[in-house]
Amino acid sequence: MFRRIKRLKTLRFWRIFQMYHQARRGRDLVRPVFPPAFCAGLLLLTFFFAAACKPQNPQTATPQLRDAQPAIFDVPPRAHPTTSPIPIPTPDVTKKGNGLQTKRWSAATLNPKDSIRLDKAVALFERKKEIYQKLEAMRDGNGVPASVIFCFHYRESDNDFFAHLHEGSPLTHRTRDEPKGRLPAPKNPPYNFLESAEDALYIYEHLDRRDWRHLESALQAAESYNGLGYQKRGLASPYLWSGTRIYTRGKYVADGRYSPTALDAQLGVCAILKRMQQRGIALVFAG
Repeated sequence: MFRRIKRLKTLRFWRIFQMYHQARRGRDLVRPVFPPAFCAGLLLLTFFFAAACKPQNPQTATPQLRDAQPAIFDVPPRAHPTTSPIPIPTPDVTKKGNGLQTKRWSAATLNPKDSIRLDKAVALFERKKEIYQKLEAMRDGNGVPASVIFCFHYRESDNDFFAHLHEGSPLTHRTRDEPKGRLPAPKNPPYNFLESAEDALYIYEHLDRRDWRHLESALQAAESYNGLGYQKRGLASPYLWSGTRIYTRGKYVADGRYSPTALDAQLGVCAILKRMQQRGIALVFAG
């Protein structure tokens, strides 16, 4: 009797085993039917493990458990640095400056390697100074000094009299770079150099409103002609100081794009002015 019952149980288990593997192999789509006792036991085990794995409330946990398992809410927030790794000084964007330009002028010395280029620039000014003096005389009493206009012209177009003084594009059309679209109507291209330079110096930039009799305000106005981006970073502008020991490297390679490794190959305004002063050319703002 007991052997018969045991045999029947074995056959039932074997049948369930066959049905399960047939479903796994795709031979039969009928899901195997497990005994109720097996299902009940599996359900009890599920509840048991769920209760055992339920996370405890950190407020009701025992002190030993809280000490053994550090909680996220006990970790203080990470403190952010209060200072920038590269401190940027407060920019000076006033028209008169804060004395820094004067200090740099006094401390600046010319790079010996640029001596030949500086002498060539001074010689070119001596030959063409009548043109720049005409531009200075356009605003009687407070026109931009001819020496400074020459330096602007060198920086913008290598003293090309067929290019705009604004940004160096040809006079056969309006300016293409910043500032764009100069000279406005009713004037139409082609332009001559004098009318373009008058627009750049006095109509667009209003440099006749600056004080050109004093060094600090004159150098501040000269830097503002190119823009005060370097000054906002606390840096010496190569537009003024390239060719002197004040400037080492760093340059805006495009509008709004600064590269700390780029090197300005041109001579700066102050380097040319200092060489002019050494060659006996009077600078009204430098004594």
